Amino acid sequence: MVGRDTDLETVTGSSAPQLQLHRVNEVFQTLWHPAQISEKEAQKLVNSVIAMMEGIKPEGEVEGMLAAQMVATHSAAMECLKRAMFDGQSFAGRDLNLKHAAKFLSIYTRQVEVLDKHRGKGQQKVTVEYVNVEPGGQAIVGHVE
Repeated sequence: MVGRDTDLETVTGSSAPQLQLHRVNEVFQTLWHPAQISEKEAQKLVNSVIAMMEGIKPEGEVEGMLAAQMVATHSAAMECLKRAMFDGQSFAGRDLNLKHAAKFLSIYTRQVEVLDKHRGKGQQKVTVEYVNVEPGGQAIVGHVE
């Protein structure tokens, strides 16, 4: 059922066709959809999965797995937010859905940080220390062991 004329290696980070299809199907299974979904609607959902994962641009199988988790986490958070806004929602129901959404959004943020770190884009640490050198004194600039 895979659609779109997209190279699934760019979507999944894997060159193995079996794994490519498994990864897309794996994410598709995590998204909410009616038990009886038409083939046309299922195809739209698969295409959206492919587009979301393609946007992450996974490089290798590990990033492909992380991309799959990120799409599933984002979708779960959005589903919780949607359910929190249902008319007639009890305070407890709304509160529970918002708490679950907050947890998913926190997880998603950590997933983005992990992806950045894996790609070498993590935060860099810079230490700045001040040293006063009096006239006639000597100083060494750099790391001394």
